[in-house]
Amino acid sequence: MKKRVTVYLDEELHRILKLRAAHGGSSVSETLTFAIESFLFQDAEEQSLLDESRRQAARGETIPYEEAVAKLRRDGLF
Repeated sequence: MKKRVTVYLDEELHRILKLRAAHGGSSVSETLTFAIESFLFQDAEEQSLLDESRRQAARGETIPYEEAVAKLRRDGLF
C-alpha cells in the first residue's frame, strides 16, 4: 500500500531530482523512494555496526582503530 506524502524541496534540488528520474527512466516518486530506501538501508547497516562495536567494547573485545578501518574498507562501508 502506498501513502501520499507532500515534500517541500528547494527548486534546484527538485530540478536535479527530475533530471535524475528522467535519466534513469523512472518517475520522480520512484527515484525519491529509491533514494530514501537506500538511505535507510545504509543507516540501518551503520547502526548495526555501531551496536556490534558497543557490544564488543562491553566484552573487552575491541580491535585497534587501523584494523577497524581496514575492515570497513574491505566491507565497502568506508
